[in-house]
Amino acid sequence: LSFSAKVLVRNSEWRGTAELAAAGLRVNPGNPKIHLTMGNYLAQQGNRSCELYYREALRLRPGYPTAWTNLGLVLLNTDRPREAEESYLRALSIKPDHISANTNMG
Repeated sequence: LSFSAKVLVRNSEWRGTAELAAAGLRVNPGNPKIHLTMGNYLAQQGNRSCELYYREALRLRPGYPTAWTNLGLVLLNTDRPREAEESYLRALSIKPDHISANTNMG
């Protein structure tokens, strides 16, 4: 019963992606996947600070093709096409068959 109560409390704390990612960052700030998740959430909200989370994910794991691709999309959407292309190429150098990077490169 005690475990079930803890699960219910924890589930109420994690009402959505933002809360879950924020909790994850507090517990494990060195996890690049959590930074990517927070970046994705912010990007969906139109919040340009998502770039900071993608860059932190890449600092922690430079060979993270999805983070490179997502950063490229932010760069493209903020009128930095040359930097976006570099990000997509970096993703493709890591994983040549990365679908999103290939699609975004045209």
